[in-house]
Amino acid sequence: MIDSTKYAYSVGRVRVAENFMMDEVKLLRLVDAQDISEAQKILIECRYKEDDDYMAMLDNEHASLYSYIRSIIPDLNIFNAFFFKYDTHNIKVLLKSEFLKKPFDEIASEVGVFKYETLKKFIQERDFSQLPKVIADGIIESIEDFSKSNDPQLIDLIMDQAYYTYFNESINKTHDAFLKEFTVIQTDLINLKAFMRIKKVFQKESFLSRTLISHGSITLNDFKRLYEADEDEFKKFLKDTRYASLFDRGDVEKNCDDYMTSFLKDNRYDPIGIAPVIGFMLGKETEIKNARIVMMGKANRISKDKTKERLRMCYV
Repeated sequence: MIDSTKYAYSVGRVRVAENFMMDEVKLLRLVDAQDISEAQKILIECRYKEDDDYMAMLDNEHASLYSYIRSIIPDLNIFNAFFFKYDTHNIKVLLKSEFLKKPFDEIASEVGVFKYETLKKFIQERDFSQLPKVIADGIIESIEDFSKSNDPQLIDLIMDQAYYTYFNESINKTHDAFLKEFTVIQTDLINLKAFMRIKKVFQKESFLSRTLISHGSITLNDFKRLYEADEDEFKKFLKDTRYASLFDRGDVEKNCDDYMTSFLKDNRYDPIGIAPVIGFMLGKETEIKNARIVMMGKANRISKDKTKERLRMCYV
């Protein structure tokens, strides 16, 4: 069980940081900016580090976020489960680089638990002893499967399942009510999106068992049964869950992101627990994602209306 009183200091720090986050008004100002230069000035107002390259501004803010979180939390055990998402990304980058014989270092992340060069050494030497067992097993399975299939998509499926299995197992050990509900929601949303992608793109039911993760409220047996169901039966099933509205209209990915943000906002005002810290961290990630959507939209001359359709709910 987490001693929630340990997070009183952390909560106080994120309360201050939230004052500089991008709310809906600032986000719409960013969209309405006449050009990238004007948009960069708005980012600077939100304490993004000034840089001629807007992508560097966003990447620096992302790195700063995780450096800040590490500096204010009482221990890393819980948060490493969140940070390891970026190690998993880097592992996928390294495996694909090796298998496809192409360098992908430019898309590597520097905010994980391990440095990128350290992970590269693990992969090159096939020494995974310092990694969580389920992650190590995922790497071994990815190597074996690619040697048989030559399909790099399988790396994503296998490593994503390995990471979220590790995440759920790590978080469930805390016995924290907020984190437990967060895990269930995250698992359900990931599984629902994966289910729809498999049915539409991969069209192989066998992918379900190697993609879906446990600890959600919707079981693997439910998904297997729904795989043969038509759209009406799928929607009928969803009506008895908390996720029915996510599939009614609009972009499902955006709806799922907004659903999670809404959950985090509902727990934002816990005075001493871990929820506000997790909420700030993930809410700031969403802010950076929104800023990236806007800035890339301007760079590619995408209309403001189209850009607005893609924006996620603000945390503040």
